[in-house]
Amino acid sequence: MNYKIKSSKIVFKRKWLSIRSDTITSNKKTFKYYSVIIPEKEFPIIVAITPNNKIIMERIFRFPLRRYVLELPKGTVEKNETILQSAKRELLEETGYEAERTIKIGKFIANPSRLTETATIFVALNARKKTEQRLEELEDIRVIEMTYDEILEKASKGLVDGVSIAALTLAMNLIKKLRKHKIKR
Repeated sequence: MNYKIKSSKIVFKRKWLSIRSDTITSNKKTFKYYSVIIPEKEFPIIVAITPNNKIIMERIFRFPLRRYVLELPKGTVEKNETILQSAKRELLEETGYEAERTIKIGKFIANPSRLTETATIFVALNARKKTEQRLEELEDIRVIEMTYDEILEKASKGLVDGVSIAALTLAMNLIKKLRKHKIKR
């Protein structure tokens, strides 16, 4: 497709996001296109597996939807923190769980039609409850251990966010290999 960006400007800016308005010409037509710009650009998402092969999910209230959804633990990378350190910290803060081993398995673009962020997926093996959650003021999170099939059932009813479904799908390849070869988790 032939298109040209005529102009681009930030029309809204806050600490956590900005909204950019682009004026685009294509085939002699002009369009306005709005994108959400996330300053962090990359966030960790954690597929935490317990010793009894349950997956740690969060039942979390999401204000834009005005309802609870199920998600994998995820979060933001703090200043002077690696993405791996962020993954471990977020898992502990949001769930109270800690894993024996955390493996980075890949990345994906969260929503390229409107957002600029990338998800980095981690599998956290042998995750066990170590402490109480340390939630931020507006976080309303209940931790639930679920099977893969239970998560898929909830996903088919629109109760699981798409980023978690994508991360879980990619993580299942590694999990199957670990089980098949009985690799120490």
